[in-house]
Amino acid sequence: MRDDQAHSRLPDALSPGELIEARIVAAISVPVLLMVSEDGLPVFAEIARRFAKRLGVDVATAPGTHATYHEHPHELAELTRPFLRDVTS
Repeated sequence: MRDDQAHSRLPDALSPGELIEARIVAAISVPVLLMVSEDGLPVFAEIARRFAKRLGVDVATAPGTHATYHEHPHELAELTRPFLRDVTS
């Protein structure tokens, strides 16, 4: 994506920090799977929802805490496989 295309997707009236975040998000040009854990800290879910809204994607929820890959590796794989199939087909 060209830089001028990324900037055309930016909302108006942002703080300097929000503008930096918006530019980073606007520059993402690959498929994204955002995921949170059921028992993770609420701040992680809030951040994921914020990015999901800007990216126009959903947030998937995995079982466990922040270490889902250790606690529930099979469930995490099942949650991730459909996304991987979609982006590789």
